[in-house]
Amino acid sequence: MTKLFTSLLILASLVAAYPQPEDSIFVIVSGDTVHIWNTGAYENCGCLFNMDVMLSNDTIYVTEVDTASNWAFCTCYFDLCASVTGLQNGVYFVEVFRYMPLSSPDTVFVGSTSFSYGGSVLAFFLQSYQSDCYSITEGRGDKEYPKEFILKQNYPNPFNPITIIKYQITERSFVTLKVYDVLGNEIATLVNEEKTAGNYELEFNAANLSSGIYFYQLTAGDFIQTKKMILLR
Repeated sequence: MTKLFTSLLILASLVAAYPQPEDSIFVIVSGDTVHIWNTGAYENCGCLFNMDVMLSNDTIYVTEVDTASNWAFCTCYFDLCASVTGLQNGVYFVEVFRYMPLSSPDTVFVGSTSFSYGGSVLAFFLQSYQSDCYSITEGRGDKEYPKEFILKQNYPNPFNPITIIKYQITERSFVTLKVYDVLGNEIATLVNEEKTAGNYELEFNAANLSSGIYFYQLTAGDFIQTKKMILLR
């Protein structure tokens, strides 16, 4: 993984204390690099996007092109990012489009935004990033349900003091979600009830905790999974 992709992954965890809504378009300027984000792109999980970028005067046109040759029987969310280096100083407009030739011959408009930029001495340069598929679902009749039990990494991580925890269960189960410190002491019980199959998310507020490493554990029937999160103040 390149240094740029590593920095993109870090930025993905630090974008905001709350998950972005579906197809949220925003810009983060880091040094001389402009990161154009489209989070919550809800599409077929077989998608493999290339981020095509064209600069015309003061407008940046980003087209998310699905290059996959086959569909998968599920849908999920992606986080997509086009990173541009070497723009001249000024105010720029961003227009984001999506082209998915397997489903439609038309290019659709996704969203737009604008930003101010201080400029760079480097030439125009582009790299792009696509997250792993998450919130995988399968069809049962006219509804979609998760295909597997998953406890997802909290977002953002590290966090201060609020983070979002997401999980999915495939069938009705009694669910507990608890937070522990590094000594194994229970800090909080976030969920303790029966849940139907589906995708869930909740907010964990650690305002009363000190900086450090914590663990959160999901139990749903026979499924048990634990992940680490870091509180930084």
